[in-house]
Amino acid sequence: MNILTIPSWYPNPKLKTQGLFFRDQALALSKKHNVDVIYCHRGTAFYNKKYNDNGLNTYFWGYRLRAGKYIGMLIRILVFIAMYIKYQKKKKVDVIHCHSVAFNQDGSAGIAGVIIGKIFSKPVIITEHATVFQAKNYSYIEKKIMKWALENASSLVAVSDGLKESLLEFTNREDIYTIPNTLDVKLFDIEKVKKSTSSNGVINICSVGYLMQKKGFDRLILAFDKIKENYNIAFQLKIIGDGPDLDTLKEMIEQKGLKSNIEMLGEQSKDQIAYHMGQSDVFILLSRVETFGVVFIEALASGLFCIATKSGGPEFIIKNDMLGELLENIDDANYFSEKIANVLLSEKFKSDVSLRKKFVNDNYSYDSFLTSFDNLILSKYEIPTHN
Repeated sequence: MNILTIPSWYPNPKLKTQGLFFRDQALALSKKHNVDVIYCHRGTAFYNKKYNDNGLNTYFWGYRLRAGKYIGMLIRILVFIAMYIKYQKKKKVDVIHCHSVAFNQDGSAGIAGVIIGKIFSKPVIITEHATVFQAKNYSYIEKKIMKWALENASSLVAVSDGLKESLLEFTNREDIYTIPNTLDVKLFDIEKVKKSTSSNGVINICSVGYLMQKKGFDRLILAFDKIKENYNIAFQLKIIGDGPDLDTLKEMIEQKGLKSNIEMLGEQSKDQIAYHMGQSDVFILLSRVETFGVVFIEALASGLFCIATKSGGPEFIIKNDMLGELLENIDDANYFSEKIANVLLSEKFKSDVSLRKKFVNDNYSYDSFLTSFDNLILSKYEIPTHN
């Protein structure tokens, strides 16, 4: 089957790790199908390029037009339509797979995809990832347009049961499927770099995410400030990521006197993230909102015990205490410090490493994703073979 992927976000020269979970889905599907990607991004110049990414033909357009939210979104939709018109002149498209209808001039791929599908009579699958449906942070007009796209997609997929519940409430359709994100499991199976806490008594902790308020890195820093003050625990915390809160978080670390314990590593490649996870003992992310949480399955694939909040996605991944511990989603540094300290002092994170890796391989590998997507979605659009 020929599948054209249209993502709202995607790795690009400015943001190299953006939308990597969209890329992972495309790579998983490419193990059996012919998958290409078209993506456009606002930048500093007009340009286009084509490149091969591990078998994915990727068509990338950059454009400089800037406008307000609504005009900007319309421009992006028109760019996607132009890209599709040019693409389909040389390539056959059986199915269009879009990622997210999130309404802004850097998103909206699902909206563009449904319009393209109606113009060219192609089935359109939307896989939704955005937190906007849980946070309900949208205007009346935005709601109407996103709802139209979701209700007119040929198939609608959510990446977690929590997001599915939000979409059921948001739309008038009941036929919403849950298919979780996927990852290259082999990339994170690097036990050879793992350090043992017994060598120096220091517990190595890792946290990864976009540095913004909803990811809760302020909670994490305040919790470890309390841990350093109240518990005899030697720890090193590495925070990986970039974002608008970077300077604020750095200042918080300095004010709390935690520079010797907490290191901000900035944006890192997937290989670098896998390396740092391989050196760690525990993974912690105290998000306020999560639709899924790819970083948790990456951490579990590395064998790490995960500590997370009940924020919409993690509770559908961390299903038992072998995998990790779920905390209440509240702004309380004393509560977080006590719960995290109990895990670190108990050292239960040292056991079940191989079982955590097996869990990810069974449920989130490329093969697992491909089987689910084929059986639940693509089987409805099988193209007859003519001899």
